[in-house]
Amino acid sequence: LEIQQSFDIDSAVATINVVRELGRPAFFDLGYGYSEVTARLQKEMDKLIIIVEPNSAALTMARELIHEISQVGGAGRINLVVVNRSQSSLQTPWQQVEDVVGLDIKAIIAAAPELAFQATEAGMPMVLLQPGAVVSSQMIKLAQEVKTRIKSLA
Repeated sequence: LEIQQSFDIDSAVATINVVRELGRPAFFDLGYGYSEVTARLQKEMDKLIIIVEPNSAALTMARELIHEISQVGGAGRINLVVVNRSQSSLQTPWQQVEDVVGLDIKAIIAAAPELAFQATEAGMPMVLLQPGAVVSSQMIKLAQEVKTRIKSLA
């Protein structure tokens, strides 16, 4: 279990710095939750993308995570992405998501379980399997947004 692993924070920071030397941009998945390790590592990040499902429990946890990060000066680096894994009739409206979390949504990724299954079976990304699909367009738009933000940092 990931939660049972212990990391030396200084080693993790050194790893981040080495990966950055290998190439830019560098993307890091800090996992879920907020721990002493993630509290320290998030300070090393230029931008943070918080990915959340639009349900009340996940939104409450995201709001608290954003609050914790904001307490240590990270508010301006946070971007919110909503990933829907259920049908649209069961989703929390985007306006309510923004109200609960306290941030504007940078992207909304629609549910596409059939396409995800097909892509897994084909061993390729959804955006390559069906580039014209709605979810593919949403992911491409998010990638372009991230690319623009990265260029602004350079």
